[in-house]
Amino acid sequence: MKSIDVVPSWYWPDGVPRYQSPPRSTVYKTAIERWARRTPDNVALVRNGIQIDYRTLDERVKRASARMRQAAGGRGNDGRSMRVAVAATQGIEGAVAILGALHAGADTLLVDPATPDAELRLVLVAFGCELLVAENTAGRRDAWNTASVQEISLPVAADRDNPELLSTDRSQAGRLGFRWGDAVVLQPNAALLGWSLAFRAFAMLDKGELFTVFRPFSTWEGVIGLLAPLAVGATSILHSGSLGEVL
Repeated sequence: MKSIDVVPSWYWPDGVPRYQSPPRSTVYKTAIERWARRTPDNVALVRNGIQIDYRTLDERVKRASARMRQAAGGRGNDGRSMRVAVAATQGIEGAVAILGALHAGADTLLVDPATPDAELRLVLVAFGCELLVAENTAGRRDAWNTASVQEISLPVAADRDNPELLSTDRSQAGRLGFRWGDAVVLQPNAALLGWSLAFRAFAMLDKGELFTVFRPFSTWEGVIGLLAPLAVGATSILHSGSLGEVL
């Protein structure tokens, strides 16, 4: 087994073709929709023995996107971005929430679920957050109460009886935000897709292969580790422990 972090800009192994530029597409269309169409029964995500295929991932991402747009009063439907925070552990539901926010065209801040309540409140207000998606929002509401933020508890899902909300055509190019000290760095869809495909080339991942993600979703490495296998139709294994536990 080989353990690698996100590839440094100065290093590229001999014999591995360099990746040039991302396609003119979205993360959703490249990493989810095309594999849901081509290889729907292939496994996309695995966590603690539970797995979902690309067909199921596609449906759940579109339902999560629709639910977020509903909660934000339709924003995202007309091209106006909404501001969302996702505080999720490294599980399937957390991955679906992040991918759903990208599909909805949201500016999404990824935060560590262990962030203290007082700090979380300051972060949400500073980011201008309209919607918080987390495992258990009800249990934390009193501690960081702010009237401007709505909450959705995982799993995120819209009504199955409204097919219009689940339309692929509603897919937009959202951005993901990462905390950098007191600032938030928003990475556009093209950067996320480009880095994912570059990392895939570096790791020499192919369709149907397995890739284990150890870093949390609140980090750049965790997100790229999630997206890189999906971009080529491989499988992301979401591991909550340390690398030492596997080695």
